[in-house]
Amino acid sequence: MGRSQQIMASRYVLTILTWRLLIILQIDRLARAAGSGPKMLPVVSENAAVASALPTPDSFAWFHPWAEKTNWVNAVTQKRFASSLSTVVEQDTDTFSLEAFREYVPAANIHRISPTPVLLTVADNDTLCPTDLALEAFAQAREPKQLHLFPGGHFDVYSDTIYDSNVDVQAAFIKKYLLH
Repeated sequence: MGRSQQIMASRYVLTILTWRLLIILQIDRLARAAGSGPKMLPVVSENAAVASALPTPDSFAWFHPWAEKTNWVNAVTQKRFASSLSTVVEQDTDTFSLEAFREYVPAANIHRISPTPVLLTVADNDTLCPTDLALEAFAQAREPKQLHLFPGGHFDVYSDTIYDSNVDVQAAFIKKYLLH
């Protein structure tokens, strides 16, 4: 299977998962409107048949070890009650809202950041935040801008070799634009 076929297959699977999540969110909205509390969903799952917030194999591979060695909880609210932010934060510190997460579109205003320098770090095989979408966002950004394309998937930037290289790129960017 060629690279473009892999991208299309990945997008197809993510589209199906997105529709499944939209149905789950709508059921949750109706239940909350009828007086029920918010429902929880796993952030990641090893089983592709189980709906999760981050439905990629590399998401599971990254987060699962954290659940085993920390107090991180593999759960996300489908929608938080917004009656009192302080109460929500106190009661729900280990979760976030999947609905709010879906509304987060960082590329939407990238063209407005200028003249602030932008460094975009992009994985060349990212299936969670697809590489081509990140490159489209970079194209929309105005100067000054810099692209750092690294090999691997979404979470590989946190591995030793790529992490060290990424830190070097970030440090050089900061020196160039902030410490001149």
